[in-house]
Amino acid sequence: MVYLKISKRKGHKYAAIVKGVKVNGKVKHKQIKNLGRYDKLIEKLASHEPVLNLSDITIERALDFGDVIALAKIWEYLNLTQIINTFAVKEKGISCGDILEIWSINRALDPLSTNKIQAWYRKTILPYTKSIPPEKIYPELFCSSLDKFDNETIFKIHKEINKILAQKFNVDLQNVLYDVTSTYFEGEKCVLAKFGYSRDKRKDKKQIIIGIVVSLDKGVPIYHFVDEGNVTDVTTKLNVDEKLKDLGVNNALMIHDRGMTSKENIRLSDKLNYDYITALDSDTKQSNYWIKKLREDKTEYFVVDEHRKKCRQEDCSEKEIIYAVKIKEAIACEHKCFKKYVLLFDGLLAKKKSETREKRLSDAKTQLETIKDKVDRKTFRKKLTILNQIKKAISNLSKYFEIETEENGDNVEKFTWKFKDEIQKKAEENDGYYVLICSEQTRSKLEIYSAFKYRCEIEAVIKELKQAINLHPIGHWKGVRPEGKVFICILAYLLRKVMKIILNENGIYDSVSSVLDVLSEVKEVEISAENRSVQKLTQLTAEKENLFKIFQIKSEI
Repeated sequence: MVYLKISKRKGHKYAAIVKGVKVNGKVKHKQIKNLGRYDKLIEKLASHEPVLNLSDITIERALDFGDVIALAKIWEYLNLTQIINTFAVKEKGISCGDILEIWSINRALDPLSTNKIQAWYRKTILPYTKSIPPEKIYPELFCSSLDKFDNETIFKIHKEINKILAQKFNVDLQNVLYDVTSTYFEGEKCVLAKFGYSRDKRKDKKQIIIGIVVSLDKGVPIYHFVDEGNVTDVTTKLNVDEKLKDLGVNNALMIHDRGMTSKENIRLSDKLNYDYITALDSDTKQSNYWIKKLREDKTEYFVVDEHRKKCRQEDCSEKEIIYAVKIKEAIACEHKCFKKYVLLFDGLLAKKKSETREKRLSDAKTQLETIKDKVDRKTFRKKLTILNQIKKAISNLSKYFEIETEENGDNVEKFTWKFKDEIQKKAEENDGYYVLICSEQTRSKLEIYSAFKYRCEIEAVIKELKQAINLHPIGHWKGVRPEGKVFICILAYLLRKVMKIILNENGIYDSVSSVLDVLSEVKEVEISAENRSVQKLTQLTAEKENLFKIFQIKSEI
C-alpha cells in the first residue's frame, strides 16, 4: 500500500510518497517520491501547480503506431501469416509470414529499400507487438525469404486468401479484370528476363512480364504471376485462364493494353473468343474513325460520372465547376463478331489535354524562334547541331509544324517554320474522347465504363510496381526473386484495398492515403519519471477514436 508520510527535519515538515515493504520480516517504508517541504507542497496544491516538475519527465521513445497497427490488424484479419507459413516453410529463424508482414506494411506506407527497412522498423511499434528485435531484421533476411516464392507457391497462397476475401468481404470472384505489363532489366543475370514487346519502349532491354487479376466489384487482387519477357499477351491469357478455373473463376474479362490494340491483335482476340475490353490508341485512323462515327450518331449521351473542381475567381471567391463524364454506345460487326463500341467523353480530361498541349506548343514555338533568330544573325550555322535542336524542340509535336532549311554543305543558311493551325484545331476536337470496345455486346455501358475505370486503377498499381521493384541484377539475380518482390507489392496493395472496403462499409469514403495520414499522427510514447515509466498514446480526436474502433485498435495500452 502507498502512503503519504510527513516527517520533521531541522524544524520543517517534509512530505514523501512511500509504500510498505517487508525487510527481514518487518514492515518498513520505502520512499517512492520525495515531495519536498510540506508547506510548499500545500501551496502548490492550493494554486494547482504540478507536484512533479516537467524537468523530471523524460520521453524515452515515440514510435509510429496508428497507421502501422491498422495495417497489422488487416493482415491479422486476413490470416496472412498462417497462410504464408503453410506454403513457405522456414526451418528456423523468423518465419516467412512475419517477414512478409513487416515488408508489406512498409511497402504500403513508406516503400524503402531492404537496406533501410530495419531503421524504419525500429521507429515503429512492430518490434514490441511482434516480439522481434530490430537487430534481427537485416537486408539478407528479406532477400533470402524471396527464394521461397515461385509462381506455384504464390498461386496456392492466393487461393487461400481468396476464400477469406469471399467469406469476410463478399468479394465477387466470378467477374474479374486481367491486365498485363512488362518491366525491363539492366544486366544479364535474371533468368526470366527475355527480349519481347516492351511497354516501356525499351526494345534494347530484356524484360519480365507481370500479369494481375483483380475483382471487378472491389478491385481486390485475387491472382498475379511473373513470366518470361518474350511471352505474348495471348499466351499469358491462355495460361491465366487455366489458373482462374482452378480458382473457381468462370467469367474473366481481359483489359487490353492500348499498345496492343492493333487490328491484328483484335482479330486474334476475336478468334480466341474470350471477353475483352480495350481502349483504342488515340490519334490513330481507327480511333478517329470511331470518334467521328459515334459523335455523329444521334444516340443521346448518358452521364456516368462527374468531376467537381474548385477554382478561384477574380474577386477571390471560390466557384465549383462540374466536368461531366458521359458516354454513348453502338453495336457493330467486325471480324464476323458483333461487339459494342462506346464513346467516352471526359470534360476534365479534355481541359487538361488542351492546356498541356498549348503549353508544349508555346514552348516549342519559343525554341524554334530562338533558333531562327540565331540562324538569321549568322551566329548559329552548324547543320547537325541545328537539326538536333529543332528535333528536340518539336519532339512528339512534329505534325504541328512545317520546317524548312536551306543548307550549304555543313552549314544552315536559312531556317523558317510555320505552325499548322488546322492540325491543332483537329486535335482539340478529339480532346477528352476515348473509344472503348467490348467483345460482349450484352454488357451495359455502365459495366464497361466501370471496367475501364478499374483498368486505370490497375495501370496505377502497375506503375507503382515498376517504381517499387527496381529489379537490378546485383540485388535480384536468382530466378525466383523477381516473383517474390512483385508478390510483396501485391500484398501491400491488397492491404490498402481491404482497408478501403472496411472504410466504405463503415460509411467513410475518404481515400486510403488520407486515412493513413490521420492515423500516422497517433504515436506510442514511453514516459519515465522517478525510475518509473508508462506507455501512452498521443491524444486521440473523435475522428481517430472512430478509426480505432473500426479497425479494432485499443485506445489504451
